[in-house]
Amino acid sequence: MTPHEETRIGDVRTAAEYVARMRRLKESSGLTFRQLEQRAAGEGRFLARSTLSDALRRGALPRPDVIEAFVRACGGDRERAQEWVRAAERLGKDPVRPQESADGADGRPPSGLPAASGPGGSVRRRAALLLAGALGISLLALGAWGLLSPRTDGRASARPPAAAGAKAGAGEDAGAGAAAGAPSPGWSRIRPVRSPALCVTEGRERGGDPNRAVAVQRACSGAVPPRTRLTRAGDGAFFVVWRHPQLGDGCLTVIGEGLLEPWEDCRKDRLAQVFRIEPARDAGPGRYLLHPEYSGRCLGVRGDGRDAGAEIVEEQCTGRDDQLFVIEAE
Repeated sequence: MTPHEETRIGDVRTAAEYVARMRRLKESSGLTFRQLEQRAAGEGRFLARSTLSDALRRGALPRPDVIEAFVRACGGDRERAQEWVRAAERLGKDPVRPQESADGADGRPPSGLPAASGPGGSVRRRAALLLAGALGISLLALGAWGLLSPRTDGRASARPPAAAGAKAGAGEDAGAGAAAGAPSPGWSRIRPVRSPALCVTEGRERGGDPNRAVAVQRACSGAVPPRTRLTRAGDGAFFVVWRHPQLGDGCLTVIGEGLLEPWEDCRKDRLAQVFRIEPARDAGPGRYLLHPEYSGRCLGVRGDGRDAGAEIVEEQCTGRDDQLFVIEAE
């Protein structure tokens, strides 16, 4: 009997039971956290052992990218990984599921999960490096985006995204409903309120993978490319799209450890890519809070940093101004 036959997931009823099945799957695989991280990396997926270790200790549901990478690293195929993600999505949408643990000091319940992240959501940094080399352009200049995703035949695709809501054409937002006070869609500049000379743009996680592009705050004078565009993903909801002249479009996506990474495959049902943007009360005009749709938490500057290079991350909402952003038309 294989590890996956011993750990069927479709009948789980609570988040705590789901995480218990994850622990059983890991034990059945016989792999260490380090080995799982390495196996995931070998397939172009990101599965930090610290993130996985924390997920298996808690009673709350992990993010879908963590689930997918974990199940595949344990030997599951694409279909089995999607079975696990769908089970988590079902639990995340169940309004009567027990709240096994609080997410933080303000007593929020554990985060729900976005819809199943299909195979196109997997980040292919190795393919991005190959593309940059083929174009004869310095990786340092390009930033080696993680925008490429596998096609159904398993090979990398360099095509720009064609998913609903992700295109950045001139008429894409016509007729879409707008929530009161939401910013206008289109080419935009996003600046942290605490550091108004800095803009949210592409950078690298300090101390992390140098080949992975993530959202950071940097001097606005050097923030383009990529250009930033807000594209509607529903009433009051947006994709934050980065457009690079060589590598095309990428939707900012919440990944492990709360970082934001550009993914090529943009989908409205992938809620880790969808953001609610609402005016911040009593903070002045043009100042906004950005909430990932799947969790309702806040984007902010890691460590309340004011320096260039500080990462933009998903975190517990605090009400402090390090989670406020100015959004203005470019």
